[in-house]
Amino acid sequence: IKESALQGEEGWEEKLAFIDQHTEQIAMVRKAARMPKLGYRVGFATELEDEAIFPTHDLSGYEFLGPHPPLIGALLQNLAPLRAIGRLLSADTVLATEDGDAQRAYDNVVAIFGIARHAEEHPLLINGLVMLSIQQLGYLSIQDILTDYPELWSNAQLQDLAHTLGTQDYSPEDWFN
Repeated sequence: IKESALQGEEGWEEKLAFIDQHTEQIAMVRKAARMPKLGYRVGFATELEDEAIFPTHDLSGYEFLGPHPPLIGALLQNLAPLRAIGRLLSADTVLATEDGDAQRAYDNVVAIFGIARHAEEHPLLINGLVMLSIQQLGYLSIQDILTDYPELWSNAQLQDLAHTLGTQDYSPEDWFN
């Protein structure tokens, strides 16, 4: 598997070691990806519930926080970690595929699309772009598996994957409505 997990990049070996040491956490990520919503609230400040995940940023040095704050502002702290999680799942898909672990590879690919759905939860253009970049990791993983390991997934897994991809309930039109 090639591009889907950015194999060959500097730090690839460290990424593999990280995956090997965090199998329980990655399993929790897969479970979270199946949730219908991420639940991140977009705003100019970090919600108290989110501070453990997204530490509060000191915004006091920004000039626009003077007597006339901006009309519109949003912290989108969830997007970079979601992209990183997509890349991590993609890398684990490489390992699973090379180990012949069809179920783990399948679960990772489905989770990548779940993470992408979470990224697009808010109808902002940047959210849609991040969603597309995460989806690309999933599509590249599928392409690489079907090209290099065509017998890895069963017909039932392929059918389930087709249904999963076909029932994604988002649309670029949603970004503008």
